[in-house]
Amino acid sequence: NGFCKTCEICHLIASNSYPDVMVLKGKKENISIDMIRKIGEQAQLRPQGKFRIILIENAERMLIPAQNAFLKLLE
Repeated sequence: NGFCKTCEICHLIASNSYPDVMVLKGKKENISIDMIRKIGEQAQLRPQGKFRIILIENAERMLIPAQNAFLKLLE
């Protein structure tokens, strides 16, 4: 809700259409290693802007193999 709602980038982020911002939500299901691998593939791509932002909501729902894959991704 912190969007200005006037610029194009804010509209794209609010509609989950901005390619440099990824949000992984683990509300109902556990976060699997496949979900983390998908993030890894996206993280390898060159950002359109200066940065790529990846938000992981409910990271405590990450399974052990997913946690290990995420740590490898950060290395």
